[in-house]
Amino acid sequence: MFSKSNVLGTLSGFVILFFLGYLYYDILANDFMKEASNQAISKIPADMLYLSLGLLIQAFSMSTLYQKLTGHETGLSSGFKFGAWIGVLVGFGMGFVWYGTADIYTLNGHLVDAVWSVVFYGVVGAAIGWTQQKMN
Repeated sequence: MFSKSNVLGTLSGFVILFFLGYLYYDILANDFMKEASNQAISKIPADMLYLSLGLLIQAFSMSTLYQKLTGHETGLSSGFKFGAWIGVLVGFGMGFVWYGTADIYTLNGHLVDAVWSVVFYGVVGAAIGWTQQKMN
């Protein structure tokens, strides 16, 4: 569980989650997501400790699951597919649950976020897959 490939996969996943998330949510889609929000839900400034801790847990979980589920088939392609399925789970699955139970985003906001989640987590998965391939 704490092998070199898993730790480095976690680190690469964390870096991508942190910086790509910042690029998308704080720069590229900031105005759209504010418009699609049903309320002022963002903490400004963000609590970086808990944000970083949550992203580290996500990266570790993804790296560990990827390692356990794929075995020796590692790389960019298998990592992207794995991450994209995580994106479907989070973006569409949890997005529709949140839409049905909480007043966070409009339906359009959830759909855009869901599509982004597939790409976002796909890229994270590709980074994890590539890192683990290089370590094996």
